Amino acid sequence: MEPIELSDAERFSTLWIKLEQYMDGRIEIARAQLEGSLSLDDTNRVRGRLVELRELKKLGDPPQRIP
Repeated sequence: MEPIELSDAERFSTLWIKLEQYMDGRIEIARAQLEGSLSLDDTNRVRGRLVELRELKKLGDPPQRIP
């Protein structure tokens, strides 16, 4: 799968800012869940969710250009 690269306009759009705030909230909830008592399956599910949320958030990072 080809990586997605957001333009500056997309990264600074109102929609992206709202999505980042939403993802930040979901990440905090998942972290709190990991602090609790979960089964192995639930722990793995929450960890997988965290990985996906973090990967999605990285889309908002400026692209790294090698000179």
